[in-house]
Amino acid sequence: ALAGRKVSAKRYAFINTMKKTTVVKNFRMLETARKLRREMTPQETKLWYRFLRSYPVKIYKQRIIESFIVDFYCADARLVIEIDGSQHYTEQGKCYDEERSQILRAYGLKVLRFSNRDVDRSSVRRFTTSFRNAVRCRLMMMTNRGFLITIAYYTPPLPEDKI
Repeated sequence: ALAGRKVSAKRYAFINTMKKTTVVKNFRMLETARKLRREMTPQETKLWYRFLRSYPVKIYKQRIIESFIVDFYCADARLVIEIDGSQHYTEQGKCYDEERSQILRAYGLKVLRFSNRDVDRSSVRRFTTSFRNAVRCRLMMMTNRGFLITIAYYTPPLPEDKI
């Protein structure tokens, strides 16, 4: 975007910082993202309703980042969660995923990938453990860099009708 332009060093540093801290959103993809939120795969639905929706840190589903729509995104931890179906294991799918992951990493995001099979076979335990560890690690890293982020890990209370 800056090729061929004269930009001061101060402005260039600001733009580089923005790329690391701000996630760009392609608003032309908004309708597609909304449709994907309404029509989640069974594996995405399982994770969302059993774990992510009630997690103490805000998680977004089908979030637009640049011209990509990621399955789940935690802005506080700068973490992307992808649930991969069979198309991701073809040669073309692997290349596309790697290119996409490189772009997401340029924003300082960490990408966690799980296969549909992992979600189907497990009772979300493997995902839960990996996700909690990644969130803790990412939040600690960000706190060490001067960001003040706190998180409380708790078990949500049971609804009154379940007691």
